[in-house]
Amino acid sequence: MYSSPFVVYGTIGAVIGLGFVAVTSEKQGIGKRVLTVWGWLFVIALLTAVSQLLNSGGLELSGVTRIARPFLYMVVIAYGYKIGVAKTDDTITLSILWAAYVVLAGQIIVGATQFLGIRVFDLIYTSSKSSPYYGLLRLSGTLANPNFYGWVMLQLVTIITLLNRRATAYPLVLIAAVMAVMSGSRTATLILPFVIVLTQSFRRSPRVRIVRLIGVALLVGVISTSLFIAVSQYLPYVGSIRQLFVTGSLTAIGSLNARFIHWEMVADIFRQGDIWTWLFGLSDRSFTQTLDNDYLYVLFRNGIVGLLFHISFAIYLFRLCYQQRRNKIAQICIVYILSALVMGTVAETLAGWLLPIWLLYLIGIMIGQNQHRRTEHAHITSSE
Repeated sequence: MYSSPFVVYGTIGAVIGLGFVAVTSEKQGIGKRVLTVWGWLFVIALLTAVSQLLNSGGLELSGVTRIARPFLYMVVIAYGYKIGVAKTDDTITLSILWAAYVVLAGQIIVGATQFLGIRVFDLIYTSSKSSPYYGLLRLSGTLANPNFYGWVMLQLVTIITLLNRRATAYPLVLIAAVMAVMSGSRTATLILPFVIVLTQSFRRSPRVRIVRLIGVALLVGVISTSLFIAVSQYLPYVGSIRQLFVTGSLTAIGSLNARFIHWEMVADIFRQGDIWTWLFGLSDRSFTQTLDNDYLYVLFRNGIVGLLFHISFAIYLFRLCYQQRRNKIAQICIVYILSALVMGTVAETLAGWLLPIWLLYLIGIMIGQNQHRRTEHAHITSSE
């Protein structure tokens, strides 16, 4: 439980700290776009603090870190920006690509042992949620959670497709795609066809024709769904998607039905609150710790004001990346944001701890690259 002065003093300190960082960073060469993103992140911290101040009783200790989380993201985006300014595009591309190769190799090794039911890595990585091929096949790799494992595989598909322009990319993309399906993550499996279509479209041209993209995505989605149903007996978790078409009800999937029950319970508490609860939410409580929905997570914790700001921030980041869509890093971010918005219906994504870190790091690099090109252009112009 918090005392109000703790939250108030912490917020005042954050305001002063942000002002200090903004001034000193401007002197050190941090661009205005980075400062703009910092401003958005600061408002997130402020809304979190306000929500906790209005809900001073029964708060969880983790709420303290929720206020600090946006400031961690500020450091991440600044670090990415410095890399974007200091390094060439080719160096950055090669570094990220090799990082993706290393991650893929590690997941293949650990995933293979889980596939065969060999628990050799259990002393290092928990595999309690994984299952071998002769059971309910499901892999979690080094990530413990199969859903997060599926998400990482989607990002490897995106990175390798967009950054490796050679034909050697396709076998690796196929491996990552198969591993995404073997994670048993139904959401990742459903998103996978659209990720493939979007990345292939960017691979051909930065100019994306929306109508054509939707048409191809629907076609690939139908074909992929048919294949998933055909192998459903080997992948029971993914195969349960078929129940959606058979019954026509979302509650046909047990885990989704459990989410509906929890959402309704928290919604009842939220509706019984006063105007301040509606505006700024219930904050960090035991029943809002995990909601498995990005939008309800923000609504119930930070209220209508927090949800509107959360969605606006996502739109701002997407627009920022779309303006730079000829940049390969920006293309990765576009796919990342769209995937996160979809997966956000059944998981905490852009409002969670882990997913925004990689996104903001890449956006920092993208902004730094743009600043690097502007500086070079200015030098060339002045020399002429």
